[in-house]
Amino acid sequence: MLCGLSQSMMELILFRGVQGFAGGLLMMIPLKLLGELLPPGKRSMSIGILSAVSSISTIVGPTVGGLITDTLGWNWVFFINVPIGAFVMILLWKYLPNMGKDIKQKIFDYKGLITYIICLSTLLLALTIIQQGDTTPTLTLVALFACAAVMLLGFIWSERNAEEPLLPLHLFKNNIFTISAVCMFLIGTLMLSSTTYIPLFLQKVQGMTASSAGIFISPLFISTTIMSILGGKIIQKTDKYKVMILASFVFFITGMGLLSTMTISTTTLEVVVYSSLVGIGLGFSFPQFTVISQSAVEKQDLGVVTGSIQLFRMLGNVIGLTILGVIVNMTLGMGSANSQVSPLILNNAIGNVFFTGLIIAIAGFLMCLLLKEIHMDGEVTH
Repeated sequence: MLCGLSQSMMELILFRGVQGFAGGLLMMIPLKLLGELLPPGKRSMSIGILSAVSSISTIVGPTVGGLITDTLGWNWVFFINVPIGAFVMILLWKYLPNMGKDIKQKIFDYKGLITYIICLSTLLLALTIIQQGDTTPTLTLVALFACAAVMLLGFIWSERNAEEPLLPLHLFKNNIFTISAVCMFLIGTLMLSSTTYIPLFLQKVQGMTASSAGIFISPLFISTTIMSILGGKIIQKTDKYKVMILASFVFFITGMGLLSTMTISTTTLEVVVYSSLVGIGLGFSFPQFTVISQSAVEKQDLGVVTGSIQLFRMLGNVIGLTILGVIVNMTLGMGSANSQVSPLILNNAIGNVFFTGLIIAIAGFLMCLLLKEIHMDGEVTH
């Protein structure tokens, strides 16, 4: 509501921040609820369906949003969510089971939150300055990176000493959680590299319109949707996930490798096939890392594990996409990929992005070779 009533860009940014805070909670809570309500063996299918719904909304949302903006105005992109949100709240109030627990002492890790925010903000600011090619003094960049490093150390210290840490460091002693967290970071980068730079390639290199480029990126989300459900069903039937996760990175490697070879003469069919391979990798991996992380910890850690896995995915989105932007602009040798850049040069820059994605996918595959296999009840298999 407040976003739709915004009178300036600063107000919109502020209210979007509030909206993002709530959105972060909503992204994690359904996964946590599935972990609480369903036995381990049945979570994979349900989380796969949840991921499929998310993929469908990614396809439909921008199209519907564009239609609303063109017909009713941009404000209604936000206003339309008010009745939808009210309806969902009624459903939750009526049907959501009460699983609240009595907490004797309410403690919040403020030190961890503050150091985390400052660390991430200064790191992103430094990377953004490099990406935009600003003539910022080197000393300023060094100071920003140093601040991020100090805040990271402060965050680690805070988490070690906090009674209720935001990110319990003991979780990293768990092989499955650690590998899942790192891989979700890598996959978050791979996802954003595809959904950002494939449309850019179609528009700026091959001369498509924005709407046409959006249509040709849809197969990526469609394949993600189908494979999320299929992958969940396979794990539910077989109780095996390592082979599927390794296979997902094989699809990533193949897709990113092929995307890195695209040129002006690449056909749209080839782009669809290449992007679909990445989509298959996403569908086979995204839900599974959440499921196996939940199955590898005690029930009281379900919430923090679920939230942490999603945190690493979002960090991969934010940090990874910024780093890829730096790679693009370093290739272009200028401040930004604007319309003055020739299609050939931009094609080389985007190719470097996908080649970087190929390296990331190979790293993820090698890391997953170390992943332990457990039954969905948490028992290690040999």
